[in-house]
Amino acid sequence: MKFRRVLHVFLAVVLTSSMLVLPVSAEPSLENQRNQALARREQLVQEIQSTIASIDQIEIDLISKGEEIEATRQELITANENKEQQYQDMTLRIRFMYEGGEINALERILNAGSIAELLQQAEYIQTLHQFDRNMLNEIAATVQQIADLEERQLQEKVF
Repeated sequence: MKFRRVLHVFLAVVLTSSMLVLPVSAEPSLENQRNQALARREQLVQEIQSTIASIDQIEIDLISKGEEIEATRQELITANENKEQQYQDMTLRIRFMYEGGEINALERILNAGSIAELLQQAEYIQTLHQFDRNMLNEIAATVQQIADLEERQLQEKVF
């Protein structure tokens, strides 16, 4: 009986000590899982912050691109208005030349009464020709500007 009693006490001590050891051994596993979860949470927070920063930059880029597109559209409208006005001016000038005729200019030079009047008429005709040349250059530049703006507008819409 004494032996049984010692055995019971021994078993009680073993069981008691194992109960104390089990919670202690389970605790590091839970702590490890907690640390892993916290590390994963921190990683996800950093990913979210990075994504938000990327979204903010994309929004800024979109606003900037929209402003560029609108500015190009306004420039194109202005250039087309300029082209129309220049066309009207050139039409008027051609009508004037047709009605008045270049022969009129040649007659003016030939009918000059003096050298001073001849030089004055020649200067006047040269001024008219220079005006016409400038007008043609302006129209050509405006047409080129419109072509460039239309190309830029197409490129802006693609991107």
